[in-house]
Amino acid sequence: MPNLTCSYCGKLFYLNQKDYHKTIKFLDNFCSVDCLINFIKSYVPREVKVRYWITRPMLIGDLIYDATLKMFFRSRYELFVYKLLKANNIEAEYESYTLKEGRKSYTPDFYIKEKDLFLEVKGIWQGGSKKKVEHWAKKINLVLVPWYLYREISKRG
Repeated sequence: MPNLTCSYCGKLFYLNQKDYHKTIKFLDNFCSVDCLINFIKSYVPREVKVRYWITRPMLIGDLIYDATLKMFFRSRYELFVYKLLKANNIEAEYESYTLKEGRKSYTPDFYIKEKDLFLEVKGIWQGGSKKKVEHWAKKINLVLVPWYLYREISKRG
């Protein structure tokens, strides 16, 4: 089975082949939700030279509405991640920025202003989304919240 090293605790952990293909090897990977949260809390941003444009994206299609938060999300996983961040006192904005470079644009799922850190929540890679995330991860402070953490995050949500 493929293995990765946790970017927070340094522990070697194993993923099945299916989940391993949903990771981006040069990005930070985490053995647990606790390591993800601790990584975010201790994150020191690097300087980036990409402009962030404040946007109010049009939320269309199949959406998840949370009556308690009075917010729409594109997926249940994004809702669970938002609740996880709030439960850990991490203030995050949902789809509030679009990044532009020439004709390329990208709207990450969450932005943590205090850390100048974007989070991308990925369950399924569709179309060119993996290449898009790989491209922007080299230019901004970005953490991928991968599918292999879904079960653990959903239990906390």
